[in-house]
Amino acid sequence: MISKITLLIFFSIPSLAHSVDNDLFISILACESSGHSRNQRGKPLVGDGGLAKGIAQFHQNTFNELSKKAHMKNMHWLDPIDQMRLMVWAIDNGYGNRWSCYRKLTHTGEYRAQKNIPEMRNY
Repeated sequence: MISKITLLIFFSIPSLAHSVDNDLFISILACESSGHSRNQRGKPLVGDGGLAKGIAQFHQNTFNELSKKAHMKNMHWLDPIDQMRLMVWAIDNGYGNRWSCYRKLTHTGEYRAQKNIPEMRNY
């Protein structure tokens, strides 16, 4: 379950107000990391064979690439707020397919049907 603090952070940061559907964003975070940036030992949450870390499960090279494209300076790879800001920008600017949970949620299944998202064939 996504943490209440994660939701509070997301909805209180004005820079996160983009055209990304809130339900979609929260669902992606829940799928990627259960809304947590660290494990029970306080270490960054790790996935994808050790390459993806944090609340949005960014690979470091993807984080650096997208933050450069977004012209976001002073971004820190493992900072959960920076990860959420960049994920919102990425989804808002057509890079959502970088996350397997985005593809799963928008291209197949129940979420797409609920939100009337048309089937996408080239992903």
